[in-house]
Amino acid sequence: MAVTNLGYNTVVEYIGDNTIDLDGTAGITAALFVNTFTFTATNSALADVVPATHEVSGSGYVRDILTQTWVNAAGTVTFDTGDATFSATGGSITASDMVVFDDAVTTPVVDALMFSIDFGADEVAGDGTDFIVAPHATQGWFQASYVNA
Repeated sequence: MAVTNLGYNTVVEYIGDNTIDLDGTAGITAALFVNTFTFTATNSALADVVPATHEVSGSGYVRDILTQTWVNAAGTVTFDTGDATFSATGGSITASDMVVFDDAVTTPVVDALMFSIDFGADEVAGDGTDFIVAPHATQGWFQASYVNA
């Protein structure tokens, strides 16, 4: 199965104008979605993707607030966080996608979307286990660099 990281169209603008504050101490949040979820690049706010039928619910599921870090290595800057962890209690958690957004944003939209991770299929964490989504070991969630031309 192929896992795909898909960015929302407004994410670069929102990072550039500091709507999404990647140096903030809180707010970058991960939410799991079931297989009725469809990625649409033009969505910009969490309300665009959260009909009650799409986000995981029950079995102890709660959204995870991620601790973000930046690493600069020879001009390539990596945005990273700890693993997104969702604990299944009282039943299993099944999800096909994870959406990352900035929960601290209130303007120009509420809960600005950053990116979506498509797992390629349903993934399941059984009762009493954690559903973990980890960023790439060396490339984090995304990287940026400047090339002199």
